[in-house]
Amino acid sequence: MFGIFAAGTGLGPLAMGAGFDALHSYGAIFIGFEVVLLIACVLLLRLGPYPFPPERRSRICVAAWGKRCRDRGRDRPRPMRQVGRF
Repeated sequence: MFGIFAAGTGLGPLAMGAGFDALHSYGAIFIGFEVVLLIACVLLLRLGPYPFPPERRSRICVAAWGKRCRDRGRDRPRPMRQVGRF
């Protein structure tokens, strides 16, 4: 994906310059870029849903100070107190 972006960044100005030199206008080149953009959008829309489901998060977490906490009443971490004025 990054290689395609880099190629477009390098070839885009070249195409714009060559098109302006040949046609003395940027209009035709912009229409060409729009056609390429539409083709890219259609190809991306045809990919479908992401094939791998996201991982389920467990109810056990690690608090900021390294203790384990659970998603139940008294095992939840206490909020940190503010020190001084903010």
